[in-house]
Amino acid sequence: MDMTYSVGSRILKTFQQFLQYYEASSLACGVLIVKADLGDEQLKLLRNHMYKQKPEVGAQFSYDASEGLLGILLDDCHLDSTHDYSFYVKEFLEQNDQLTGPLLIGSFPENGHHAEQMMFSMIWIQMINGSKAKDINIYNHRTNTEVNAFHPYR
Repeated sequence: MDMTYSVGSRILKTFQQFLQYYEASSLACGVLIVKADLGDEQLKLLRNHMYKQKPEVGAQFSYDASEGLLGILLDDCHLDSTHDYSFYVKEFLEQNDQLTGPLLIGSFPENGHHAEQMMFSMIWIQMINGSKAKDINIYNHRTNTEVNAFHPYR
């Protein structure tokens, strides 16, 4: 069995074609992997909220209920834009008591040379991370870890 699909399979399957396209085209994309507790209706509300907050950002959302992980893929976003976007996601989820742990952010190609591998690693880190801290962390592809916890103040 391909290990890629045994971890975070819903999120990876949802984004696989997008990630392959970004990588083949050498286009930037932002990635957020968030520990959250969402239902279909809450996911729809988050998607609508983010469109109102950041209408200029093309975003794809995928939620894996079995892992309690939300994946967000941002079109043509570098790390700085991804970080900015993550503040809005964090605020919405906290206000609705749906954030259950940290947000891990990254950007292809800034944080990894292979988009699918970067996302797989980010999902894996979030799955094994037992932290309940609701920090925003940046993915470090060199060590496959999270670094630089951001505090909620800008």
